[in-house]
Amino acid sequence: MLLLGGNLDDRLKFLKDAENLIIQQLGSFVCASSIYESEPWGFEDEVPPFLNQVIIISTASTPLQVLQKTQEIERKLGRKKVITAHYMSRLIDIDILFFNDECISFTTLHIPHIEIANRRFVLVPLNEIISDYMHPVINKKISELLSECEDTGSVALYVTN
Repeated sequence: MLLLGGNLDDRLKFLKDAENLIIQQLGSFVCASSIYESEPWGFEDEVPPFLNQVIIISTASTPLQVLQKTQEIERKLGRKKVITAHYMSRLIDIDILFFNDECISFTTLHIPHIEIANRRFVLVPLNEIISDYMHPVINKKISELLSECEDTGSVALYVTN
């Protein structure tokens, strides 16, 4: 399960381009959540809202191969990684949320993603498509994590014209 997001330029186009490249390079499409517009989380400055979407793919790749490919896709779509102490706006961001029920902890990769339970912009789209999925570390369903989440940031269904 991957979270796609971005808050710069043509946000919808970047989500769709990322989804297409992920499917081309990593595996087959299983399902996707609706697209949500989310209040920026963790930013010190005022920045534009994000569009976020969760997609589920089936892949023969390993988690590290998925990380490598998703980072390549981010670069191909123009994302520039900058080392900074705070969050920055971005054209596209692709996070690995879950990989089956595996628990992985490397320097560069943690699965499940360590902030899932704290972020409404992740939990809302996850809840739409897999509300009964049990978080393999916290041992709670996505729906339970959402109802207990202390994040009050706005997450609204994005309606295209």
